[in-house]
Amino acid sequence: MAVDRQKHSQAVTLTVGLAFAVNILATVVAAGSERPRPETACVAYDLHIFTLVEDHGLVEDTAAEVLSDAAFRMFEARLACREGDTKRALDIYDSIHLDHVRMSPLYRVLLR
Repeated sequence: MAVDRQKHSQAVTLTVGLAFAVNILATVVAAGSERPRPETACVAYDLHIFTLVEDHGLVEDTAAEVLSDAAFRMFEARLACREGDTKRALDIYDSIHLDHVRMSPLYRVLLR
């Protein structure tokens, strides 16, 4: 009787393990086959530029005119994305030149 229980436990473990492996494999295949839409790049760029403008404003290391210009061009890029002109939007985002700000997220919270 103990041998039957042990065989049953091993069979259940094997079945669960196999189902888990098949599920992981199916997820990887499904995720790898889909390409993100071009608009996804707009969202990523927008978040990146927005964060840079905000961070530079917090540490006050960049002229207000430079940040204002960056924000204005960011809004132009947003409009281009909404119009479906992703290439023009990405070109606008690429034209915004702001350096990275060396600060931790905790520092960002404390400055507010």
